Amino acid sequence: MTLLAAAFRSVSFALLLVCTLVFLAQLTLPPATNWWLIYHFGFIPAVFFHHAVLTEPAPLPPVFTLLTAQFLHGGWPHLIGNMLYLWLFGEAVEQAMGHGRFLAFYLLCGMAAILAQALSNPALTVPMIGASGSVAGILAACLLLYPFARITILLPLGPFSRVVHLAAVGIIGVWLLLQLTGFALADSSRSVIGWLAHLGGFLAGIVLLPVCKRRDVRLFNRGDPP
Repeated sequence: MTLLAAAFRSVSFALLLVCTLVFLAQLTLPPATNWWLIYHFGFIPAVFFHHAVLTEPAPLPPVFTLLTAQFLHGGWPHLIGNMLYLWLFGEAVEQAMGHGRFLAFYLLCGMAAILAQALSNPALTVPMIGASGSVAGILAACLLLYPFARITILLPLGPFSRVVHLAAVGIIGVWLLLQLTGFALADSSRSVIGWLAHLGGFLAGIVLLPVCKRRDVRLFNRGDPP
């Protein structure tokens, strides 16, 4: 199956592909052009809440950056972390919703995450970018749908590397604990990680899941996704 064919069959894969291609395109840009892209298509709370204006006219009204910011990333670790979770958990959640509702769920979780972070500091002039909030919503959905699903991962331990099978609740539980710890310990005025965005996306996923899932899909299934 080609990448294009896979993208048409799976929204989660299409989103992964788009985010990756956008980031690769960012890498080809001169630094000044990349910063222009981030400042005009990332979400800047101060601009959205009318505390500041950009030095030149923006291509889009600020409200649209709630969407465009979700497809930009600030570096390889930022991209790989988000896309890894999307790869591991996105397909199962998409199957429980259908393609259209999954896409709406993904984007709404991302928007809720951005606003959760922005409302904590409406005067912030630093652009917010990344799919972390959208992915957090997917993790919340998977936790409520298939908490005991087996996730196969490779532990990169050099010569001791091995493939292990872990329950989704374990992986997502550790992720959630890290977010809560990071939020509790971070200096909000200096942190470059949007801990509140992650938690906001997770909460949005919990709230939106009952609306977005198919009626025949139960919560807290004990096995793997069908």
